[in-house]
Amino acid sequence: MHANLRLRIGLGFGFGLALIMIAILGFHLGGPAFLLLGLYLGTADALIGGIIVLVSVALPIRSEEDAEPWLSHERFAWILIGLGCLMWGIGDCIWHYYQALGQSPFPSLADIGYSSLPPLIFLGLLLQPSPGSGRNRLMLLLDSLIAMGSLFAIAWYFLLGPLALASVQDPLSKFLGLYYPTSDIPLLTCVVLLLLRSWGRVYQATARRISLIVVGLGLCFFVTSDILYNMLQNAGTYVAGTLISAGWPCGIMIIGLGAYLRRFLPATSAALIEQRVRRRTKRVIFGPEQLVPYLLLGILFVVLVLDTLSSDKGQLALRPVLLFATIGVVGLVVVRQILTIRVNAGLYLEAHSQRQYFEALMNVCPVAVASTNIDNTIVACNPAFEKLFGYTQAEIVGCNLDELISSPEYRAEASAYSTLTQEGEIIHATTRRRRKDQSLIDVELLGAPVVVEGGKVGFFGLYLDITERKQAMEAIEQGRAAAEAANQAKSAFLATMSHEIRTPMNAIIGMTGLLLDTSLSAEQREYAEMVRSSSDALLTIINDILDFSKIEAGKLELERQPFDLRECVESALDLLTTRATEKGLDLAYLLDDQVPAAIYGDVTRLRQTLVNLLSNAVKFTEQGEVVISVEAVECGFIEHVPKDATATVHEQDGDGLPFHDLHFAVRDTGIGISEEGMARLFRSFSQVDASTTRRYGGTGLGLAISKRLAELMGGTMWVESQPGVSSTFHFTILAQTASARPRPHLDSSQPHLAGKRILIVDDNATNRTILRLQTQPWGMLPYECASGQEALAQVQAGVPFDVAVLDMQMPDMDGLMLARQIRRYQNAQALPLVMLTSLGQREIDTGGVEFAAFLHKPIKPSQLYNALLSIFAVQAQPVLKQVGTQFDALLGQRLPLRILLAEDNTVNQKLALRQLERMGYRADVAANGLEVLQALQRQSYDVILMDVQMPEM
Repeated sequence: MHANLRLRIGLGFGFGLALIMIAILGFHLGGPAFLLLGLYLGTADALIGGIIVLVSVALPIRSEEDAEPWLSHERFAWILIGLGCLMWGIGDCIWHYYQALGQSPFPSLADIGYSSLPPLIFLGLLLQPSPGSGRNRLMLLLDSLIAMGSLFAIAWYFLLGPLALASVQDPLSKFLGLYYPTSDIPLLTCVVLLLLRSWGRVYQATARRISLIVVGLGLCFFVTSDILYNMLQNAGTYVAGTLISAGWPCGIMIIGLGAYLRRFLPATSAALIEQRVRRRTKRVIFGPEQLVPYLLLGILFVVLVLDTLSSDKGQLALRPVLLFATIGVVGLVVVRQILTIRVNAGLYLEAHSQRQYFEALMNVCPVAVASTNIDNTIVACNPAFEKLFGYTQAEIVGCNLDELISSPEYRAEASAYSTLTQEGEIIHATTRRRRKDQSLIDVELLGAPVVVEGGKVGFFGLYLDITERKQAMEAIEQGRAAAEAANQAKSAFLATMSHEIRTPMNAIIGMTGLLLDTSLSAEQREYAEMVRSSSDALLTIINDILDFSKIEAGKLELERQPFDLRECVESALDLLTTRATEKGLDLAYLLDDQVPAAIYGDVTRLRQTLVNLLSNAVKFTEQGEVVISVEAVECGFIEHVPKDATATVHEQDGDGLPFHDLHFAVRDTGIGISEEGMARLFRSFSQVDASTTRRYGGTGLGLAISKRLAELMGGTMWVESQPGVSSTFHFTILAQTASARPRPHLDSSQPHLAGKRILIVDDNATNRTILRLQTQPWGMLPYECASGQEALAQVQAGVPFDVAVLDMQMPDMDGLMLARQIRRYQNAQALPLVMLTSLGQREIDTGGVEFAAFLHKPIKPSQLYNALLSIFAVQAQPVLKQVGTQFDALLGQRLPLRILLAEDNTVNQKLALRQLERMGYRADVAANGLEVLQALQRQSYDVILMDVQMPEM
């Protein structure tokens, strides 16, 4: 038998050590396997079971994502439980060691390990985190001591006492025999109380609760085995290795299983916790764990009364222990009751403080609030509610809320809201309620149920008076409607005024033009020119005012059409060329290589912005130059083009082409602007100062319109200036690249011009830079000279130039003088000369010097390209054709048309007929739309020229 027992112990150690390694590597496989192995091998495996309990406790806690420190309460509690199991296993091994030697194992050193299990597990259970605060832990300790004392007294009277009196063992054996079953009592009591308390806590984790149940089940095995062992030991019939002995290792395995389950059971979700909170009942406030101590004390008193009434003299020896145990339990109950009273007093004070806080908050709350019970009867309201509805507190409390403040026409709605609130809905609505004086007020209603411990106990309603707000909204709506009507009237006025003002202006300007084409005396021509210039100035002012009015009214429409950007800039410069020439100013422009050739946008509005800035630059510049520069930054592909909400954009197909942020700068060398003056720029009808208006004229609308146009085109406008030196006006627009037509003068491959040396003579550095940048891409070799002396030095040095470009107006030596000097050199007598001038060719007396070409400033690449090609005898199509200003008198013969003129203004009729007559056409006239329809019934026409606004139609 001894050899068989040693074999079982050895097998137990071997399998146990192997399972420890499995547990360290992955306990989810080792735990259940060792549980089955322990049941098979018997009590000798208790040591290994204790170690496995420690591993099963330490690993799961350590793997909880490090959410708690290493020595937390919960971790330390489970370690104590594991140590208790381990000590019991050591004691069990010592027990079997004595048995193997044939010695009595009871009492022995094995009892040290056995006796360590109850206090260690008891401390571990007390440290479980479920009680929460230290006060709750003290209550748990008192309840455990009360239950332990009561159960001990009962067990002593019915079981342990008789066994102790009947025992003939030595005192140590008798003490140990009573200690083991007695020590199990507090363990079971503590587990039961923990479980009861955990069921009263809706936030208690399910895994922790199940772990406690499993630990309690393991302790039940211990209690059963201890009681049976004590009974059989006293009777002298206990035999080791029987089924009773399997209760202890089974208990350890089950305790380990409880720790093991915490690792793999899912955590309680927030939704489940919320559901438990809603289902809580009053049992949570006064749960069964509160009754357990008093129930056991009552049972103990019943036992004490039965003992007193009993006539069995054999029980007299048990009465002192029963009596002292009852007195101790009563004392503990008194201490617990005192602690409970203090806790309840604290809770009462806290609840009273919260109630006062709530009442104070309700009293100062400006929103009307009323609370009702489950029957919708008002139980309380705040002063704001009394003030809003005009009732007193006495008149309000006890009344039905809907009947009190709902008028008959809104009673059904109020009842429906109350029904929804009773169903748990939160109501937020705008409605009307009745005051005491029967007047109706507009209110914003918020109603919600009051839920206490999972059940509805009433409702509350908040009423915010929005009568003034609603009246203000109605006033705003009326104002908006009036503004829309005014805006429509303004639009109609603008359309009418635009037509009515432009009609006579068109007649004045057109008739003046016709007058200037006739034979006039010098005085008459001077008067006619004054009329035309004054008419042009007046038309500019009218256009500015009408444009500004359209912008302010949000009626300005932006077109989105593809156009050539360079041509737009050149056309703007062309409009200012005459004025700049009269003042002796140089006009020039620079386009960066990154600037797209063509873009989508409104060419008219972009040209208008450029002309406004150029006009100001020429106006305020007495000498020097005015230069436009254009740069571009590619922005990629943009789904939505930034534009002002008031602009109507006519979209065109531009898919697949990137957007560019175009930066325009107009720089002059004029009078400059001070910091105070720049603060007044871009304001409507505002200029730098009054003296500027008197000296230079103007309405002060040009910059305001230009800045608004830049913003409508997705950009902005700003200015940089240095008084007395220069000013630079910047603006940006966002535009999409468009497909450009071929332009040979911009093609970098020009075999006819490649390698040609070109001499550029101009005192203006900007003009020299422009010419250099224009000729270099064609492969030409530019040589720049800032004066005639420098140019003569280059010619005298024998540089073989192929062509020379000379500026007409230069200090010290103008272009004509330089040309005469160049012709004196033998190597330059055949050199082609190109003159740059701001005057027409017929106005220059060349003095016999032959020039290959005359170019007007600002220099356009197309003009320079054509001139150079003609110099080098290349037959090429001109890039730009000069549009004639004279009427073609034979056009009517080459292209006969039947024309109908629809115009109600007689002056404009005469103007149009005269212009058509000069082109060889005759036209029928209709004064309104109805006459047009009648004329179309009589015959058909090839062209109908119509005025946009006419009477009748």
